[in-house]
Amino acid sequence: MKTIAYLYSNPLLDPVPDPEVWGLEVDQVYLDLGGRQQWQQLVADCQAQAPDYLLIRRLEELGECLAEISDRISQIETLGVCLIATEQSYNSAQLTDATN
Repeated sequence: MKTIAYLYSNPLLDPVPDPEVWGLEVDQVYLDLGGRQQWQQLVADCQAQAPDYLLIRRLEELGECLAEISDRISQIETLGVCLIATEQSYNSAQLTDATN
């Protein structure tokens, strides 16, 4: 089982997040500070070999507006990756199970 994580922070507004914040073993952490270069790398890596889980702290770390966040959630879930927001009650596997 492979688990990756994504952290986003605007360095002008927020402190740099601790990549060890997850409390469990994560295979790789992608960290963006202001830009989204690591997000693009994360998607490319998922297309090459999808992990089982992608951890994020909050859904709003995925984009600047609701449409962008929604697109990125769809993008990840289309690749078969379970998206889990650790500081919110969002787990795409639970949502999938509920609709089946």
